[in-house]
Amino acid sequence: MKQLRNAALQLVLLGVLAVLIALIALSTVRGRAENEAQIHSRYTFVVSGLSSSDVGLEEAADTWEQKFLAQFTQSNLPSEKKIRNVRREPVQVLDEDNNIVDLRFSFSPDSSDSEFFSSWGAVMTSSGNLSCEWVVTFNREEGTDQTYSISVSTIQKPEDYKSGLQTDDTSKSGQAETMGSGTQTASSSNYLYRIRNSSLQVSFNGGNSYANVPLEVTRLPYSSTSAEELAAGSYYVSPDITAFLSGGMVVDGTRAPVSLTYSTDMGRTWKSVAIDEIYDVDLYYLRVVSPDDIIVALGYSRTDQTEYSKFYYVSDGSVRTGGSGYKNQPLTGIMFLNDNVGFFSYAYEEGDEGTLYETRDGGKTFQLVQLDSQQLDSGSGNLTWNSVFVQALVPKLDDQGNLVVYVTQGGGTKYNNGKTTARYVSTDEGKTFTYTGQTD
Repeated sequence: MKQLRNAALQLVLLGVLAVLIALIALSTVRGRAENEAQIHSRYTFVVSGLSSSDVGLEEAADTWEQKFLAQFTQSNLPSEKKIRNVRREPVQVLDEDNNIVDLRFSFSPDSSDSEFFSSWGAVMTSSGNLSCEWVVTFNREEGTDQTYSISVSTIQKPEDYKSGLQTDDTSKSGQAETMGSGTQTASSSNYLYRIRNSSLQVSFNGGNSYANVPLEVTRLPYSSTSAEELAAGSYYVSPDITAFLSGGMVVDGTRAPVSLTYSTDMGRTWKSVAIDEIYDVDLYYLRVVSPDDIIVALGYSRTDQTEYSKFYYVSDGSVRTGGSGYKNQPLTGIMFLNDNVGFFSYAYEEGDEGTLYETRDGGKTFQLVQLDSQQLDSGSGNLTWNSVFVQALVPKLDDQGNLVVYVTQGGGTKYNNGKTTARYVSTDEGKTFTYTGQTD
């Protein structure tokens, strides 16, 4: 009897062992299958074999979008990289000569807490899906058999394309300057940065020699128009101080907090300070008041209706939180003149009294920047100044140190083909602005 019990026990143990082996084998197979699922980024995904005679830009862009998104619906992908309920809108051709299209789609991430798609610039819709709109410029490469291939050259935010702003700093000098970001202007093109061999490097002699910056390039914020250019406002290069913002994102599933890395000896030594544990930054801004006085501002957690903002003071390696912006509305830019005077520009919404707000006491109080209305050109019909020029952008400094504000037109406005902007100048650090004319 005892021998029968032992035999039965051995059979049970062998059965359990067989089940464990089967489970391990199944897990291994699944893991290998997941590893075999290949996905490419927006800038490395290529569609080939398109007929040169039959397939135009609209159809080619539609094919690219469909196949690009199909990568993320593969059954053997891990959940955090998978999407479902994909809905695509018809492709809109914006500029056929330059291969520019507007792509719009929405989807649901398979994993609700996945942050893998944060770099897509998606916003949460009222239904809980994620919605994307990309203005894409495609590269077209002709083949040898009457076919061609397409790949992405640049991807812009719609507001950048529509307003005619160019955020791609192709010269990579000292600091990019755009109307929307309010960034400082480098005093010399001798002060450069580049990304080479997965390393960020800076030069102070026009590119004759470079120093390495101790930062992981995957944690740098890049321009929305190029995978090789840093986001405007996120860096500053000069002999007195060179500084780079990094983090504020999720990289390969790992959260990277916002940090500031800087050098005051032309790249010989570097210091790094932690700014904040925020992981969905959309807008980066730093202002170098002096080598010992740096202002950092961030826009984050952006949706189609809201965005939060905070700013910080960095002095001698220590960080102090200054405060937040005037309201939690999507931002178009942030600019600080000094520790006390700063400007926050918000995306125009119907009924807004204005979009540009100013603080003169370091964020304790804010007030709307007053920009006097003017007369429109003759032939404007029933249009009024305040119905045409609605989006005031943050100031930028001109060569004389004056603050210049441009006010752009709202969506759908046809005044002078929608391309004219109003220009205002302040010579008293933003206390008052004077209208100087319209520009194209």
